[in-house]
Amino acid sequence: HDEMILRRGRTVMGINDYAYRYEGVSFEPQGGGKTLVTAQIELTDGEAVDTVEPTILATDTGGTSRPIDVMDGKFRIRLTGVSADERDIRLEILPSLAEEMAMPVTASISTKPGISLLWLACVLVTIGGLVAARQTVSPAKGGDAEDPLGKKS
Repeated sequence: HDEMILRRGRTVMGINDYAYRYEGVSFEPQGGGKTLVTAQIELTDGEAVDTVEPTILATDTGGTSRPIDVMDGKFRIRLTGVSADERDIRLEILPSLAEEMAMPVTASISTKPGISLLWLACVLVTIGGLVAARQTVSPAKGGDAEDPLGKKS
């Protein structure tokens, strides 16, 4: 993901060989301290021109925005910020949805070498505890075993 700052009325060449021009911004109060901010942006690859209006739902603590397709879905942009004087906006350039879905996801699997010893120790402690509990409950077998309470039978 790449980010770029656009200044109103100026054309900027983007990382992906497209020219971006920030035309203006509008604000629509939504109630509850929320405002829908819409930027007007023109993009061109030198031949085709696409006019898009990415939005951000601004709140007192920040905002949320969704990427929109541009240039017939070749890539996506998302409005991530507007300066207080409305002179500059910040855009995030994202790959197309199809490209993003095709990207491999990196996963790492780690194994702890001593974990089987830990499990073995747990099992042995449990077995030992059960054997000790069983010996305490049932009287010892054999000759003149003394009762732990000192009573004679």
